[in-house]
Amino acid sequence: MSRKYSLPTQLLLRSIGLIKGDNILIVGLSEKEALNEITDLLKTVPTVFNFDYYAFKKLGEQEPKNLFGAWYQPKKLHDTAIIYLPKSEALIEMLFSIINGALIPKGKVYVVGQNKAGIKSQTETIEKYIGPIEYKDAARHSVIYQSSLTQAVLPNNSLENWVQKFMLEISDVSLEVVSLPGVFSHGRLDDGTKMLLETLPRFENEKILDWGSGAGVIGAFIKKTSPNIEIDMVDSNALAVEASRLTMEENGFETERVWTSDIFSDVKDKYDYILSNPPFHKGIETNYDVSAKFIAEAKNHLRPGGKIRIVANTFLGYRPLLKKAFGNLTVINENNSYRVYESRLDKV
Repeated sequence: MSRKYSLPTQLLLRSIGLIKGDNILIVGLSEKEALNEITDLLKTVPTVFNFDYYAFKKLGEQEPKNLFGAWYQPKKLHDTAIIYLPKSEALIEMLFSIINGALIPKGKVYVVGQNKAGIKSQTETIEKYIGPIEYKDAARHSVIYQSSLTQAVLPNNSLENWVQKFMLEISDVSLEVVSLPGVFSHGRLDDGTKMLLETLPRFENEKILDWGSGAGVIGAFIKKTSPNIEIDMVDSNALAVEASRLTMEENGFETERVWTSDIFSDVKDKYDYILSNPPFHKGIETNYDVSAKFIAEAKNHLRPGGKIRIVANTFLGYRPLLKKAFGNLTVINENNSYRVYESRLDKV
């Protein structure tokens, strides 16, 4: 059991002898070497599904059974599923509804996750969508459970069943926002994004990037207040990209300029403004490595004189990162919880 893998993967490899199947699905695995090892041990090539573009790319885009998207519906039902428990409780419920429709009757489900991710508190959700569960093993601060699909298959289960809408109203602007499980601030406007929106000018001819678009709040707000500007929206999460598209569509805006990108991997243009409420959680731990890389690389995607404006929790160390990347920093607004920062790329 290699310590180079995540704790849940270490436990899964230790317990791999429990797992049998001819058509196996794995959800949430992002470790390429671990997948190779699991494939060898299972003596079959599993299908791997991820909501996250970063995980998808790590496993290799050309793998015939490496899939990425906002929903999973197999062409042929699986006899076995291995689930890495996600962090979001709303996403956990949706995920097991997907698995409910992806398995043959009595198909086996193995759920692995860390104790501090709350796996022991999710037994009722698993039983609601799959069937009774039993404890199988524990190690590396993680647990693995087994269940079999005995619950009735949900009728007409699809992504549309999980859509949640809410109305955003800031000053004289009203928007209908479409959100999905697993998307940041699901079903509500978070206070940080609200503060960022309240600082924005009315744009005229600028080209703008909404990075980490989530449910599409920033992009849709700008398009509503400045309809003539050109705005692109990117996110690494398939559910967020779908939610952004749905939000734009709901408000009568085009959806062609919303796409998936791992940080700036699929961003080719340069912008007058890059706007974001960047993420700082990765898995269970508080971690903003992705945001630090985003800040460092943002200047490569700004036009001379272009600006980056972000909102962040006050305890996060973005101030030195912005100063290092751009050599300047302005605090646009702040309160006890959030700050809005802006840096400018010097004209050459």
